[in-house]
Amino acid sequence: MIISGYNVDLIRNVSGYKYVEKMNWNERSELRDKIISAAGAVEVPLKYIPSYRNMQDEINFIQEMNLLSMNITEETDPSILYNEEENIFIIINDVDHILMSAKADSWDTAYQKLKPIEKNLSSNFTFQKDRNFGYLTATTPLCGNGLVFDVLLHLPAMMNKNRILTLIKKIMKMPGAMLLPFNSGSRPSAFFVLRMISKGNIEKELNFMKNIAEELCIMETAEREDLKGDEEFISYIKDRIDKYKAMEAVSFVDFLRVVDDITIYKEAIGERIEAEKINSLLVNTQPEHLKTKGIMNEELEKYYYKKIFELL
Repeated sequence: MIISGYNVDLIRNVSGYKYVEKMNWNERSELRDKIISAAGAVEVPLKYIPSYRNMQDEINFIQEMNLLSMNITEETDPSILYNEEENIFIIINDVDHILMSAKADSWDTAYQKLKPIEKNLSSNFTFQKDRNFGYLTATTPLCGNGLVFDVLLHLPAMMNKNRILTLIKKIMKMPGAMLLPFNSGSRPSAFFVLRMISKGNIEKELNFMKNIAEELCIMETAEREDLKGDEEFISYIKDRIDKYKAMEAVSFVDFLRVVDDITIYKEAIGERIEAEKINSLLVNTQPEHLKTKGIMNEELEKYYYKKIFELL
């Protein structure tokens, strides 16, 4: 498994209203009610969470299911609409007036999920747009199409062979594209988010992103194949996994690192970890999911340790 989930975000601001951070409570409430009324005509049945502050845990739990969702800020107390499958969201009055987000097994599918929602909203509102800058957003770099493509990649072989920094520099030369770590810190794992902020022709940019993702997958596959033949390295990886197994408790960062090691080791012995299993592990080790299980504080590291054995 190299690719794990595609995400598309579509950002819009309504003409005649200030940006969210400049609006008072009454203005935000008025706009929220208008957007909710317009969204009610969408064919996809949507659930409604009126207040982030009052239902923060529930919203964070839903976000964790999607791994790539944008962070929601508390200051403006945004409202959320989402579908039964929890893979389509409309976030109202966060950083921008409207953030539509969809997750699917391809960018095309995710984008197609959002197009009828945007069409319905655009029939009710005029969106802020400039001849030179395109759709206007509260965050300047997102101006243009107001469109962001994301995909989560797992690149443990390239990480172990110190290819990541070169890869990041290469991608940064491509307009609008970036490769970001899934978790930050002094010891990041090999999970990365490939992101494109759309500025020009959407179809061309989408094809461009597909080509980048495909190239990364080819490079990672080649590096994994190369590592298979390195008996000394595979023995080193196995020893490292055995050391983790003897610990009885591991931190979240170490848990992600051992997932990297097990992925390489499994492929070296002719086995492969399915994408669904990796996704499930990533989701179920997120803070709100752990909280619902009553796993907190000193129990966390024991839980991460137990999860290692689901991959072995």
